[in-house]
Amino acid sequence: MFWETLDFTKKLNQTKISLGMCPVKSIFIDTKYPGFPSGKHLFIGVDPGINFGITLISTSVIEIMYGRLPRLGEFAGMNSMHLVEKLGYEYDLASYDPKNLHVYVEGAAYKSRYGQVELEQVRFGFVQGFSKFVHQDNIKYIPPSTARKKAFGSGKKSAKDLFVNINHNGADSIGVALACITDYIGDVT
Repeated sequence: MFWETLDFTKKLNQTKISLGMCPVKSIFIDTKYPGFPSGKHLFIGVDPGINFGITLISTSVIEIMYGRLPRLGEFAGMNSMHLVEKLGYEYDLASYDPKNLHVYVEGAAYKSRYGQVELEQVRFGFVQGFSKFVHQDNIKYIPPSTARKKAFGSGKKSAKDLFVNINHNGADSIGVALACITDYIGDVT
C-alpha cells in the first residue's frame, strides 16, 4: 500500500506556523502519489478535536499539520471553523475548483463515551470551515476504523504505531487523507 512507501523513520523537519490564534506544527514530505489525478486537486484528512491533525495531499507533497485549538469562548466548534478559514486563505483554497477539493473528517468512534458533545462541535466546525471552499458533496465523515481499513488495509492498524515520529493527531490525519484519496482514485497497490 502507498503508506508503506513513506519514510517516517528519519528525523522530520517541523516548522511552526500560525493559523490565526492557533500555533501549528507542520511537516512537509516530498512524494508523488501514484495515479494522482491530472489538474489541481487536493485531498485533505482531518483528525478533529481540541488536539487536531490535518493532512493535505497534493500533486507532489504531503503536508501534515497538528496543534491544539485555543480555548476561546464557549463554543469550541467556532475555533475549529476559524482555523480552517485561516488555513483556506493561507493555502489559497479558493484558487481550486471546489469539485477538486476533497475532505474527509474522522467521525465518531462508536465506543467512545466522554467528551463526545464538544468533539462533535469541533468536528462540525471543521466541516463548516471547509464548506466555504469545498463542494458540499466532497466533504464526508468517515468512521475511524473505516479510514484505517481503506488507508492501511486493516481497521486494527494504528497510524500512531506506523508513524512513530509524528504526533498521533497528525498521524491519524494521514490515515484519513489516504482514505480520502483511495476512495477517489482507488487503491494503488
